[in-house]
Amino acid sequence: MMTKHAKKRMQQRSISPESLDILDAMGIEDLQKGGTHIQRLSRKELDHIIKKLKRVQRDIDQLARMYCVRTEQGVIITTGYQYKKLRTLS
Repeated sequence: MMTKHAKKRMQQRSISPESLDILDAMGIEDLQKGGTHIQRLSRKELDHIIKKLKRVQRDIDQLARMYCVRTEQGVIITTGYQYKKLRTLS
């Protein structure tokens, strides 16, 4: 749930909903006066996110060559990277 004010500020400050999701999932909450909380990322958490994103980027770069072999029941038999044309029946 978000106020109209918060939505307007998000748009003005180019803050994406995905960024807020990350902040919500990994951020630290600090109590403020009036019973509100401020949520932020510590340097440690930010470094952790950057490390994960670099790993994901590497994995995405490899997706174009990745394959898996499944049985008719959907069980994965093996996985690998394509270095030459795969032999298929279709």
